[in-house]
Amino acid sequence: MSTHSRAGGRPVVVPDVDTLVSEYVSPGDHLHLAMTMARPNAMVYALARRFAGRGRFTVSTSATHTAMHALAMSGTVEHLVTCFLGDTYPTPRPNPLYRDLARGVPFSCELWSLLSFTQRLIAGATGLPYGVTASLVGSDLERALAAGSDAVPGRCPKFVRVADPAGGDRRFGLVEPLRPDLTLVHGACADRRGNVVLVPPAGEGAWAAYAARRGVLASVERIVPDAFVDAHPERVVVPGQRVVALCEAPLGAHPQSLRGLSVGDRTGEVAGYRDDYAFLTELVDRLATEDGAKEWYREWVEEPGDHAGYLRKLGAARHARLRLPAGPITPREPVAPVRRPAVPDGGLPQTDIASPSAPLPQTDSTPPSAPLPQTDSTPPSAPLPRTDTAPRPEHRPPAEELPLSAPHPRPAVTRQERTIVLGARAIVERVVEDGYNTLLAGIGVSHLAAWLAAARLRERGVRVPVCAELGFYGMDPEPGDVFLFSQLHATRSQQLAGITEILGGMVAANGRCLGVLAAGEVDARGDVNTSLLADGRWLTGSGGANDIATSTDCLVLSTASPRKFVERVAYVTSPGTRVREVVSHFGRFRREPAADGPFHLATWLPPGDDGPATPQEAVARLTRWSASTADCTPEPEITEAEIAWLRGLDPQGFYR
Repeated sequence: MSTHSRAGGRPVVVPDVDTLVSEYVSPGDHLHLAMTMARPNAMVYALARRFAGRGRFTVSTSATHTAMHALAMSGTVEHLVTCFLGDTYPTPRPNPLYRDLARGVPFSCELWSLLSFTQRLIAGATGLPYGVTASLVGSDLERALAAGSDAVPGRCPKFVRVADPAGGDRRFGLVEPLRPDLTLVHGACADRRGNVVLVPPAGEGAWAAYAARRGVLASVERIVPDAFVDAHPERVVVPGQRVVALCEAPLGAHPQSLRGLSVGDRTGEVAGYRDDYAFLTELVDRLATEDGAKEWYREWVEEPGDHAGYLRKLGAARHARLRLPAGPITPREPVAPVRRPAVPDGGLPQTDIASPSAPLPQTDSTPPSAPLPQTDSTPPSAPLPRTDTAPRPEHRPPAEELPLSAPHPRPAVTRQERTIVLGARAIVERVVEDGYNTLLAGIGVSHLAAWLAAARLRERGVRVPVCAELGFYGMDPEPGDVFLFSQLHATRSQQLAGITEILGGMVAANGRCLGVLAAGEVDARGDVNTSLLADGRWLTGSGGANDIATSTDCLVLSTASPRKFVERVAYVTSPGTRVREVVSHFGRFRREPAADGPFHLATWLPPGDDGPATPQEAVARLTRWSASTADCTPEPEITEAEIAWLRGLDPQGFYR
């Protein structure tokens, strides 16, 4: 650890991220990796290079994916505190690195939900002995945390369920404050006094900076003159008093994104950049095998040597392709599915997002995507990485490389698309009939259903804001970009806030919010599992799902199979007491509001293709539920308009 002092109260400015972590991080530290939309990924790679095999860190971070995989592979992490471990692009899915997490491989792990995790940081930042949460109660997350504290005599419990002193019936708990030694942050810019500008969505915001015992290590795209901050104090999220040392690290959040800003001086601006989808897809593919993971780690972590080498390997052309447009690409709130017309020479229109690393909007001349194969052996959440050679949508060449020819026949509607459409219909019906005024979209088929429902509601003149947990409010998705947390959607949102505003203010404190969730397993009580299978395989974890399910009414979406619609889930990630409907590809299961009784099949859409011919047969063959089918009503056939909207949102067919 460095002995540098803060000259004149200012943080030390060092040349690069490798110097930053080498001089200020020591083996055994508790490091918090700040979760904003711009992750400190350059510092993560530097930690992996510097401390491989000997760091023995405790690491806290709200989500473990993307660059965090490098830290897991480096052997530097001894204990992890998190809410999610897996992959998020092109679809949420397990990552084989964490398959044996329940056995303590590759590290021991302490699991939370996203809001309760943030509430721990707030308690740590404000000097409180406990934080308060209404999340976790009644889940296996709560049970694991309670059992863990019992195993260490005299230790402050991590979670304690308490009775409402006012005599109310809502259950809640006290959570241990989270106090890391150092918080690592990547920002858009900072001045030499250490004042760091973070551009929203804010994720966990500044709480981790205040919670850190020793302070903050910051990397930024650019160090700016003090005069810029003096003119714009409202943009500073982390004050310089909390910053120990900082450095410049262009593209320091890569392969994730960063929103830019104009700094109003002769050198121009801090350019924003999008998530590098090509890089993320390659990462998922190569980490599917042990040899592929080792080769990826050697190529992208070890061989570059430092952040400057990493940037050289990426290349200036790739950086330019990732540049984030200043505004929306297509008009906001389209009234019809977006289709870009072909230009006269037969090519595709050029836009700021036309690049091999971004999904392009579908055109009339672009060959349609092939459906994903569906088998009964598919694991019950997002599929585990495959070891066969069957084609996958993300292997498809980008649209501008495809041969242009006459339009192909439209591919058949898949089971997953049917689930999304029926889910969107359920959302529309609930909003119109029950008066919900906000939609909280979980990642996966659930956010596609929420987006589709919002578009169909607009056709009726009804506008209901769609929110996402990291701080998106009133999001209007950019057609053709299927990633829930894309910066292109941030550009089209009505407000950019943080986790506490969304999962707290817009969900937990709002009795008229409707949560839309996906499931790995869902049982006849409505309990949802996205964590751990009965055979010990790790899925992904809660993220914000537990927070949503414990505080507001929910719809749950999943294609039906006996491995997904189970009698009892193997692990209760999210209790089912607030689940009102469970939507499958052959119909919608309902139960009465404010009831925890059994579900019944309320609507029926014959699946076709030699599938079950009757509702009774579908429930018997495709679920392990004993659900009544009496009085179930026919579900209208899926329309051309519904599929056009859905495929306009997901032209590459990642959710087919």
